[in-house]
Amino acid sequence: MVSLFDEELFEAGISLLISLVGLGYGLTVYIFQALGLSALRKGREFHPYGRQRRDSWKAWVPFFNAWLMGDIADDINRFRGKRSNWRFWLLFSQLLPACFAVMVFSAFIIWCVYVMVDIPDGWEALGLFLVGVIALYVLVVLIEMLTVVLSSVFQGLSLYLIYKDYDPKNHVLYLLLSLILGGGIFLFVIRNRPSSTLYWAGRPVGPYYPPYPPPLPGPPGRYR
Repeated sequence: MVSLFDEELFEAGISLLISLVGLGYGLTVYIFQALGLSALRKGREFHPYGRQRRDSWKAWVPFFNAWLMGDIADDINRFRGKRSNWRFWLLFSQLLPACFAVMVFSAFIIWCVYVMVDIPDGWEALGLFLVGVIALYVLVVLIEMLTVVLSSVFQGLSLYLIYKDYDPKNHVLYLLLSLILGGGIFLFVIRNRPSSTLYWAGRPVGPYYPPYPPPLPGPPGRYR
């Protein structure tokens, strides 16, 4: 006969195992996405007008990796003659939940200091504070849900541009799987594929200066 203690221990073990599996999966997705982003940025470091970027390390840093993903999408639009600012919106959607978390923690610290200083009114203030905390918690949860939706939309649009640029045949499939599995894990799959906007992506080609555009692949003398 299994005792209550054994059942609780078994449930705790299952919960720990699920948490470890989830943590391992999240870490795996993060590493593959960082490897893919880093490789894609290195392939786009050489700008046709002499601007050179050395910021592929941002792919490994939280928040900066969102900015880098948006910047790659903006770079693709730039070479197609379009203007976009996905790097700002991706970074904003990532920073907003963190800012609200800091605000809530700061409010809790201020309240603790207030209770310690003004003890006589502590119980009455505690009731009002609990009501405020509940209202604030609901507000924070709703805002974080909204930011998660916005972040998913911005990330999906950025990934769509990147996947379409590097693998036009499978870009929809990669996007759907990325949204289901979480993160831009398929950036690792396309990291060494040629770009349709940068034929020299991934190759050490020097800068070109206006009014001479970069040459096209093929016989000498052909230019864009």
